[in-house]
Amino acid sequence: MHPPPLVPLAVLRPERVALVEDAAGRKLVLKRIPRRFRLEPHAQAAMATEIRALERLEAQAPGVAARLVAAGEDDRGPWMLSTFLPTAPLAHRRFSAPEAAFARSLEVLAAVHGAGVIHGDPSPENWLVDDGGAFGIDFDLGRLLDEECIIHAAVRGTLAVAAPALLRGAPPNAATDRYALAASFAAVLLGAPLRTLTGGPIAVLARGAEEKLPRSALDAIARPLADTLYTYLADPAAT
Repeated sequence: MHPPPLVPLAVLRPERVALVEDAAGRKLVLKRIPRRFRLEPHAQAAMATEIRALERLEAQAPGVAARLVAAGEDDRGPWMLSTFLPTAPLAHRRFSAPEAAFARSLEVLAAVHGAGVIHGDPSPENWLVDDGGAFGIDFDLGRLLDEECIIHAAVRGTLAVAAPALLRGAPPNAATDRYALAASFAAVLLGAPLRTLTGGPIAVLARGAEEKLPRSALDAIARPLADTLYTYLADPAAT
């Protein structure tokens, strides 16, 4: 099954995600598995997980994520088409009221979890937030709580914000999602990630798996938001 006729508008992530327009003039997001991973079972499973997650969220928590429009497989491998959310990613936001933005984000994340979905990687690029609401995108590293969780040893989400438990190989859960969201907000507010990323992925994994962030790491963020963020960064279920 091929995607419907689409007009390409922009490449959002090379070989993987494109902004397109359909015959009705709707802006949509077309996602494919990059060529080098097309035959990898884990890559196919990740896309299948995202498809099921979006279907579940549309049924049980509409409005917290993009809506799945269509999905299939053609000679280029699996593909999925979803609605385009114009809200800017957290990584590109500057907030006049960050406390309210984080509170909105926690409410949306709780709705995602309430639908039985774990995001898996609510990083600054995968979390959209503005004055009107918050939305999760890219659920391919997540899981559905009523399904078996299959972990790819090489995949731990965005290293700069992933919870230590996740880096040690634990399956993603609600606490690791909240940790990543809090770390993402902290990184944006501080202008740099809390985790040192020098030394390459293996070194970052090793350090991050054992790290215990001190409360002082958030001293440049005003209270009470800093205290709230640290609550999730120190959660034993994530660390």
